[in-house]
Amino acid sequence: MLFWCGSSHVGDVCRPLVPATVWFCAVLSACELFSPDIGPANITGVVYAVDDTLPADDHPSRIWLTSLTFPSWPPDSAGIIVWSGTDLLARRSDGWEVPADFTSIGTGDTVDVWHTNTEYRSRPPQYNATRVVLRR
Repeated sequence: MLFWCGSSHVGDVCRPLVPATVWFCAVLSACELFSPDIGPANITGVVYAVDDTLPADDHPSRIWLTSLTFPSWPPDSAGIIVWSGTDLLARRSDGWEVPADFTSIGTGDTVDVWHTNTEYRSRPPQYNATRVVLRR
């Protein structure tokens, strides 16, 4: 039994609670889609260049960022390595994140990036992205 209603006529007393319980669960599940609990982005920045090739299993593409925000000391720019398995999303103005494709990322866009915490020591440093969210 999901909950105790304190009556021998369980159907009569609990009937109003069932829609409320269903509504509450629906709201909670919608919140998970709206705001996944994955923590803050590793990098936020403005796109200044995008590779011409699309990401594939055998070769990645790159997004080049400037005006970076890191949780720690930032360089002035970074390369974001995007593979075919990288989650690409667009955050709409209402806050919802919807699937996006690599071609929707352009110069001047702001992106939030989650990465594998592996930094390739280059100029600028590069990171393998696990998730990229384009702000709309």
